Amino acid sequence: MAQRLTNTAPNRYPDIFRTLRARVEAIRGKDLGAGNLRILSFGCSAGFEMLSLRAYFPDASIFGCDTSAEALYRAKRNLREDAGITFYSTPDAIEAFGPFDIIMAMSVLCQYPASAKAQRLDRLFPFHIFQSLAENLNASLKPGGLLCVFNSNYPFSSLKCSAEHRPVRSELIHSNGFVDKFASDGRRLTESFRDKALFSHRPVDDAISDDDLRDCIFEKSGPGSPIDVTFLQTSPPSDVVFGEPVVARGIAAQTALAEGVIAAHRAEAFGTAADGTPWMRAEWRKTTLDGKVGGFGPWHVLVGPERANRFTTGQTCALSETVSRTRRSAVLLDRAAPYFPLFSKLR
Repeated sequence: MAQRLTNTAPNRYPDIFRTLRARVEAIRGKDLGAGNLRILSFGCSAGFEMLSLRAYFPDASIFGCDTSAEALYRAKRNLREDAGITFYSTPDAIEAFGPFDIIMAMSVLCQYPASAKAQRLDRLFPFHIFQSLAENLNASLKPGGLLCVFNSNYPFSSLKCSAEHRPVRSELIHSNGFVDKFASDGRRLTESFRDKALFSHRPVDDAISDDDLRDCIFEKSGPGSPIDVTFLQTSPPSDVVFGEPVVARGIAAQTALAEGVIAAHRAEAFGTAADGTPWMRAEWRKTTLDGKVGGFGPWHVLVGPERANRFTTGQTCALSETVSRTRRSAVLLDRAAPYFPLFSKLR
């Protein structure tokens, strides 16, 4: 038994989805394989991942499976206007609907949050169960197919089938999740650090690599070098001078380095072209296990003025009004107003 929680949300992994789409386009062409592309959301929960995949792969055949009857019931309701197909997850059922070009195993091959408190994982989630689940998925993945594994308690490299795969990377992917990592014998390798949204780890054993904490897309194309997917503009416009970068997301890598943790931050800097259009330069930077800070390669994008924090007077006033109306006290007054008319005079 893997992850029991069925928490989910729309478009939870946009950077992974974008990289996945870029790789499929490189292999299948502009139509992304159209109706011939078959995608499985393993542990589909309420179907939000399937809906998100539909936005990235509009013509694909999308399937979802889960062992929670409640989750499948909610998925059926959420997918009532979509062509996705859901089914109860068993190895035989997965084989019946396969083989697949893409299999998503996102926040499924783990036991969270229980693993965060466990010193060993062999009783809570034995490695042989993880290996059986992963090998079954790999058996239903077409040659050349893509397997996405995010938030796994065990490194992908510990699987026998990992020898059949090459990691797929892009500038956008800096982590494969926040859940604690364990060795195949059950001993702890990392401890998650601070907020789970920061994807940060504190190493407690040296039997893990930087790649074990980064790679999450694997192509079934035999052993070999990682596949670098470049689909963003890597060279800056010649007439743009960028300002100083700021930490936009994550833990500042230099701070993480001083604290001995593996963590990343996205640095963003803005500049203006000669024609007045704003540009952004962004890059994920991350600490490494050998005590350094490395980057994943910057990308450059044309952005709107608001993205560059350039607001008109009217926009600033509108945002200020929004802050005022969404304070907790204001929201509570709004809720009470229909029942207590006097409160409406206080708003």
